[in-house]
Amino acid sequence: MLKRPEAAAALKDFVVAVLYTDKHTEYRKVMNKRFKEIALPLYIVVGPDGVERSRLAGQINLDEFLSFLKKGANPTVGKVHSTLEPALAEARSNGKPLFVEFSGFTKPKNLVMKERILKRPEVREVLKNFVLAELFVDGRESKENLALMRERFRAVAPPVYVTMAPDGTVRSRLDGMASETEFLAFLERGIGVSSK
Repeated sequence: MLKRPEAAAALKDFVVAVLYTDKHTEYRKVMNKRFKEIALPLYIVVGPDGVERSRLAGQINLDEFLSFLKKGANPTVGKVHSTLEPALAEARSNGKPLFVEFSGFTKPKNLVMKERILKRPEVREVLKNFVLAELFVDGRESKENLALMRERFRAVAPPVYVTMAPDGTVRSRLDGMASETEFLAFLERGIGVSSK
């Protein structure tokens, strides 16, 4: 993909690093720990501040890659928190509702929802209204998130999606998979828009 003329032209404004995870275990650790990803190929745009702006994994076509680069150059969705308290603090500070996704590195339903629903333009547009938190419940550093999901939200396994008011009050909740229409209705309840 990177050698295609159109991709090469679009990449001229980026610093590009190619990490070969099959040859270097350190790169595999970075991919798994920092980017919480196991699928290859994996493309990520990180801003000068170190915050991830755009991500694309798996087999893709040229249009998808160019769209990914455009989004990475002009991010539309803010920082994604990995624990609840900093996300709630930002929500309180900004007066914005909070969107929480309980997720897993190896949970197929989460991966399907990310690919089929969360990446859709209509959904991403609505998510701009929220402070975002993606709370992984598997992996070495996820015990707190798993306990939160089980104890506070009484859920057994992800995917679990919750919207909260800036004060931490739950506004809407969705367990498991959903269609785009169902997911958008769930988000609209989270920002206080009445839904049919």
